Amino acid sequence: MAKKKKPFFVLAPMHDVTDIATRQMLVKYGKPDVLFTEFVACDGLVNKDAKKILMKNLRFLEDEHLIVAQFFGARPENFRYCAEVARKLGFD
Repeated sequence: MAKKKKPFFVLAPMHDVTDIATRQMLVKYGKPDVLFTEFVACDGLVNKDAKKILMKNLRFLEDEHLIVAQFFGARPENFRYCAEVARKLGFD
């Protein structure tokens, strides 16, 4: 991640709030230095059926960088999978 000057402005991750529509509005009217996605369940992302639903929470546009994918779960192997998904999608 690029080094930011201090102080910097960050949008905190909020479930059912920091979706792509909200982030795009913030980019337009006062872009934070760092954006976060909504929380995404690692256990769900590794499940083929649930993945289709959860991937929408990982959508972002190029003007949203720096952007961080926010995951939660309990199984280290699922976090590893999610980290690989985030890398492939181009998260910072």
